Amino acid sequence: MRYLFPGMDPYLEGYLWPDVHLALAAQIRRQLEPFLRPKYVARLAIRMVGDAAEGIEIAPTNGDRPGSGSQPDIEVVKRMPPARAAVPSAPFVQSSLPISPPTAVLTLPEPIQRRLVTVEVRDAASNELVTAIELISPTNKRMPDLHRYRSKRRALLTAGKNLLEIDLIRRGTRPFAFSGMPAATYAVALTRSDNPNRVEFWALNLPDPLPVLPTPLLPPDPDVALDLGSALRTVYEEADYDLSLDYTQAPPPPALREADASWLATLLSGSGLR
Repeated sequence: MRYLFPGMDPYLEGYLWPDVHLALAAQIRRQLEPFLRPKYVARLAIRMVGDAAEGIEIAPTNGDRPGSGSQPDIEVVKRMPPARAAVPSAPFVQSSLPISPPTAVLTLPEPIQRRLVTVEVRDAASNELVTAIELISPTNKRMPDLHRYRSKRRALLTAGKNLLEIDLIRRGTRPFAFSGMPAATYAVALTRSDNPNRVEFWALNLPDPLPVLPTPLLPPDPDVALDLGSALRTVYEEADYDLSLDYTQAPPPPALREADASWLATLLSGSGLR
């Protein structure tokens, strides 16, 4: 199906997001590469992070089609109990107080590992990192990875690298925040290595088209244009995401603002999906 949205499709923020994330990173690299060579290259850097599972991201939500499956990029890792050092046995003094029974015994979800991808523009000769393009995931927007991401962010800027951050997820805590930052449903921020105290910011709401973004290179080379909207449309149509989504239902949480919900209903009814 042809991609209907001028900007971000909020239905992609549910259980399909890991697939969208990986495919979008690859498409961004594919789009940039012809304009980078021969001086620069684009590489995909993958890191594994531990994360506590959220039901919204493991199983289809009311905005997804039931029975569509689970995330393809999750590995379940079982933690082994730590070995205990032997201690001399000693007699215990028994208490006469009765032990209160617990209200409930809960089974916690197994820890999982998530693959997060960064598109890295590097100098072809030296392999020096020039620009990091971060596609923010829900994992980046909650603890403990929120703290790890912010530490990585500080390290990149301290090292004098360009950082382009793309947040197309509504839920969670936005991992970048600046004084005077406009309120927005989605956001993109670019911090350039030559002036880390100045941030170029794109505030995006549901009806807004995704922007064409600058990808900085080393001076005096000019920025390379990244058409984020074209990249997302290509990924959507190649992956046939429409076959996995139920547009008659509300999109995944959090609930849309009233104005956005009204705009969405008009778009979908005009397209015959509602």
